[in-house]
Amino acid sequence: MLEILESFDPTVLVAVIGVLSVVLSAGIGAIVSRWHTASKFREELQKLRLERLNEQSDSYLENARQQIGTVYVPLSAELAALKAAFQNYVYQEKTEEFRTEFIAQVDKFINELQALELRGATAFITTDLEDLLIKFVVFLRASKSSTEPVVDVTYNFSLNFLGFATNKSGALKARSSGASRSGISASISAAGIGADVRVSDIIQAPINSEDFQARFERDAYRLSVLIKEVTLGSAARL
Repeated sequence: MLEILESFDPTVLVAVIGVLSVVLSAGIGAIVSRWHTASKFREELQKLRLERLNEQSDSYLENARQQIGTVYVPLSAELAALKAAFQNYVYQEKTEEFRTEFIAQVDKFINELQALELRGATAFITTDLEDLLIKFVVFLRASKSSTEPVVDVTYNFSLNFLGFATNKSGALKARSSGASRSGISASISAAGIGADVRVSDIIQAPINSEDFQARFERDAYRLSVLIKEVTLGSAARL
């Protein structure tokens, strides 16, 4: 073996190393090239998907805009009347007279929505707008006879003790006699026990309460924005 090494031509070793270097460089280059190609392909695919979604969104909104005069303008007018009635009630120190007028406007708003639905006009309402309208109407109906706030509470409970671990999360409806604005949360973590509770939304509340005003003004504003996105385009959010 020693004789073989002693007689080994160094130029051959240099040549072998040179060949291996070329092979390794080519292999690494091929891997990098394939990774780069795959990355570019993913980028192009994502770009095509976004373009397709934008085209679908534009077509979707274009169809909705064809019903501006028959659906969105009447809906906007009814929403404006409802907001005005509530503002009158708030600014007139929430007297019973203006409360009665506001409730009458709530009934009119709901009846107009039902009329739109019966003649098939809601088929041209965007999905986000329809979803919010349904939730808003449910809130208004429940609040007309509400005597205390009902909130939607989400919770997450975890336990990790002596190797035993468990986690449970869910949602429930709870009555609350105090202010319970959505977004209020409480967390605790001690001795392997963790709990997180959050008021995710106000389901119903007395009309004269701060909770009702908070939910009403939030949803009314969101509805106005969604309507204007159809009638005015993306400028509605500016």
